[in-house]
Amino acid sequence: MHLFSLTRQAHKLDLSKDIEGYIFLFTSEFYLFDQKEKNHLLEYPFFFSIDQNNPPLFLSSEDDRKFIEMLFVQGCKEMLSNDVANEAVERAILNLLLLKCAHLYPHKTKAKYGRGQILVKNFLLHIEENFHKNLKVADYADMLAITPHHLTQIVKQYTGKTSTELLQEKLIVEIKKLLIHSQLSISEIVDLMHFSDQSYLTKFFKKHTSQTPFEYRRNIHESAYSTKE
Repeated sequence: MHLFSLTRQAHKLDLSKDIEGYIFLFTSEFYLFDQKEKNHLLEYPFFFSIDQNNPPLFLSSEDDRKFIEMLFVQGCKEMLSNDVANEAVERAILNLLLLKCAHLYPHKTKAKYGRGQILVKNFLLHIEENFHKNLKVADYADMLAITPHHLTQIVKQYTGKTSTELLQEKLIVEIKKLLIHSQLSISEIVDLMHFSDQSYLTKFFKKHTSQTPFEYRRNIHESAYSTKE
């Protein structure tokens, strides 16, 4: 499988032999370069859904599959040409790919996004991009040019959770990932996630998981070891 970044970087993933395909990575800045509507990317039904429960697109038509595969192949060729002038072509291929997938996406999962939904999706996107900075709700409200109270009201309306709850959930998930999949010490995780000190991170993590970070990592590793036996 080949993975191509439309920020002009190429990578190769070595996966099992029964997996074939292509992955395009691109930044919102790349896609929105010549787009008049800056929220366009958030309106696609398969990107960053509020409920995080959108299904993948299944291509039942062989013609559709071949067409989309052709777009991926052509996009890869443009990337490998190393011609900066080809960015416009790459952007056009990406736009056509997204438009085609949006057209084929199951109608029952499509939705017209109003200002409230777009605001919440923007908030979630900002969380994804900035969670490691351990920002406050007020910081995100500033990014969105609204008050913290208004942000919390809109987020609660569309997700059933407060802005603070979404932030805390994201932090816990990312801390768990670091504890499981990295060799970083607890103090290194504190620095990486911009907590004030190890005691604060430990209290925060235990409040939401009933375990300290050390206990969580130990239990996960012991569980994995016993499963292998």
